[in-house]
Amino acid sequence: MQFEYAPGFQLPVSRRAARFMSLCEGRVVLRKEAPEALWYPEPLGAPLACFWAGTLPVGELVVHQLAACPEGCELISPRQILMQAPESALPVLSAVLGLANWYQNERYCSRCGTPLEDAEGDRARLCPCCQYRAYPRVSPCVITLVWRDNEILLARAKRHTGPMHSLLAGFVESGETLEAAVVREVREEAGIEVTDITYQGSQAWPFPHQLMIGYRARWAGGDLVMDEHELVDLRWYAIDQLPVIPPPVSIAWRLIRDFCVEHGRELD
Repeated sequence: MQFEYAPGFQLPVSRRAARFMSLCEGRVVLRKEAPEALWYPEPLGAPLACFWAGTLPVGELVVHQLAACPEGCELISPRQILMQAPESALPVLSAVLGLANWYQNERYCSRCGTPLEDAEGDRARLCPCCQYRAYPRVSPCVITLVWRDNEILLARAKRHTGPMHSLLAGFVESGETLEAAVVREVREEAGIEVTDITYQGSQAWPFPHQLMIGYRARWAGGDLVMDEHELVDLRWYAIDQLPVIPPPVSIAWRLIRDFCVEHGRELD
C-alpha cells in the first residue's frame, strides 16, 4: 500500500478526506460488522480532536479522537491491530499511532508552559508566546542479532510475561553513534564484546515512538553475564533449536529469519 506522509496539520481546502480512522482511550475503533477495515468512508462519531495523517491511494486519511466508543463498534489495542494487519498497512498504523500519542502529550510549551497551537504548513506544535516549535518525537533504538557460528543470542526480558525470547535492544543515548550503542547495549545486558557490526534495516514501532534500527554483530569474546535488572534468561541458541521468538510483524523476527535462511534453515 502506498502511503504519503502529510507535511502539515491542516487538510488542504481543495482536497476532501476520503477515509476516517478513529481512536478512543488509546485504542483503535472498529465496526463490529467490518472489523477487517481500519478506516471508513465516513466518521464513526463526533471527534474531540482530529489530525490529518497523510494520503492513501483512496484519498486523504483523517484521524479522529473520540470521547467514547460508538454503538456497534469495539475498541482494539494497537498491538493487536499490528499483529493482525497486513504488512502494507504497517507504515500507516505506525504514523497514526505515533502522531496520536504526540498530539495527546505535546499540549503545552516545555519552555514557558503556554498551550501550544498547530503550526501553519508544518507538522509541528507552535508556542504563540515564545515561538518554540515542538516536532513529533522519534526515539532511535538499536536492536542487534549477535551470532557465533550457527548460534544466535536470545534473551527473555522481565517485562514479557510469556515465554518469548528476543534480541538485545536499547535506546541510543545523547551523543552516541548507532554502532557505539550496539556495543554498549550488548556489553551492558550480556557482558560480551562484539565486532563486524552491520546495518540490516529499520522499522517504526509506535509504542510510543521508537525507530527500531536493526544490526547484526559477531561475538568477539567474553562469557555471558546477564543483566538481572532487565532480563530473566539469556543464552545462545542453535538456529534449529530456537525458543518462542517475536511475531513476523517485528524487525526482530526479520533479523532472525534472515540469519537462519543464510545458514540453511527456513522459519515456519
